[in-house]
Amino acid sequence: MKTMNFLLMLVILVATGSAYGQHQTIPVYPIPSTNVGVDGLADFENLLSTFQNNGKAKRQVHVHFISASLDQLSCEATVVVYSLDGTTFLGPFTVSCGQTLDVNIDERNWGVMVDSDVKLIVDVWISAG
Repeated sequence: MKTMNFLLMLVILVATGSAYGQHQTIPVYPIPSTNVGVDGLADFENLLSTFQNNGKAKRQVHVHFISASLDQLSCEATVVVYSLDGTTFLGPFTVSCGQTLDVNIDERNWGVMVDSDVKLIVDVWISAG
């Protein structure tokens, strides 16, 4: 039930462009992105698929982050991976600083929502294997 509530809130936040009850725009970055400073909530989207997938190739989205503050080495973020057609949500995943989240995806275009209470430096990319 907690997962469904989080996903519903995520959809509402994305649809309305409001985060944490304030009217602010959620920054949207392309996939791949490297060294993106994230303060709170950010969205990453793979709008143009560069993969020629015959339905058999496996793909993964990868999310890696570290704390943007040198004096804060421990941190975590909540990550949701979702299809841009709005039919599939994977997660939420809780990921600690320095870890890489790897999630299997299909040939559709995908997005990644990252939410943290601390400032992060985030990398998001997709690989085919």
